[in-house]
Amino acid sequence: MTLDDLLDVAHPFLIRLAVPFRGVHERVGVIFTGPSGWGEFAPFTDYDDAAASRWLDCAVEAAFGSWPASTVDSVAVNAIIPAVPVARCLDLVSAAQLRGQSVFKVKVGLDARGDLERILAIVDQLTSQADKRAWSLRLDANGAWDHDDAIWVLNQLERQRTGLVEEFIEYLEQPTVDATGLRQIREETGVRIAVDELLRRSVDPFAGLAQIRDCADLAIVKVAPLGGVRRCIALAQALELPVVVSGSLDSSVGLGPALALAGALGLERACGLGTSALLATDLCEPPLLPVGGRLPIVRPNGSPELLKGAGEALAGRQRDQLLRRVTQAWHAGTAARWPQLITT
Repeated sequence: MTLDDLLDVAHPFLIRLAVPFRGVHERVGVIFTGPSGWGEFAPFTDYDDAAASRWLDCAVEAAFGSWPASTVDSVAVNAIIPAVPVARCLDLVSAAQLRGQSVFKVKVGLDARGDLERILAIVDQLTSQADKRAWSLRLDANGAWDHDDAIWVLNQLERQRTGLVEEFIEYLEQPTVDATGLRQIREETGVRIAVDELLRRSVDPFAGLAQIRDCADLAIVKVAPLGGVRRCIALAQALELPVVVSGSLDSSVGLGPALALAGALGLERACGLGTSALLATDLCEPPLLPVGGRLPIVRPNGSPELLKGAGEALAGRQRDQLLRRVTQAWHAGTAARWPQLITT
């Protein structure tokens, strides 16, 4: 395969979010239509070319390669509650419950007092329900808290809702950027720590696994930033920690590799694959949304009509920039790794 071959089946797209997510209002990327299906390449703008090349690995594997067989038919999915005003948070919680979801991943890290207010409001809504359905929270700071913020929020939660941290907070995801901070927070509070950025932002994710095992209880594995399904299976096995498979604000098409990974690993813990609920437009009809709190292990079928419309939503300059991003990722060394990805 040459770069021209890849660009021949490249379709730039833009889809819009119904709910702003960490300042993002739209997602742009490129769909490759290959013999195996559609592959989505949509690295965020803060990923350099070398990091974006792993996203390209994942897209190439999806469009031209194969995935290991799944060991389960479906996986549980957590709801994602962005850092939006309290009333909107509660609406999102209610909508997720209608889809059967009972695990809520709450984005924090913008403002500790605001974070506390939103968490407590969500807890009050969940505990006020007459049927007292089981639920749990995952708090994700994306490394934006410092040590004092994390300790203050956890202490306030426990002070205001006794037993909340131990009974209902499943884990705190990447409260600080560095491993030392993660270790200190875990030792001082006893809260379970999950790593995300420490793993996926590593130049060589396999090189720092001992450090991750030393400071964390779980690892968040995001298939696109880490290079595809087969590489993530190897990484999950090497981690020797429980893993949670999560998406990267993907379209329904982009959720395909993450579902394949979760299915191959046979995960029982809820996965972070509920991002379609945040989208106003998508590339599949219907979009891939949980039913009964679960998603089936399927390869999502993209809609050519929706892809055409998503391409027309782009300005010509944006299309050029996205295709240039593909070229830059190609030249960052991706193609040399493809023999391991393109399998039959």
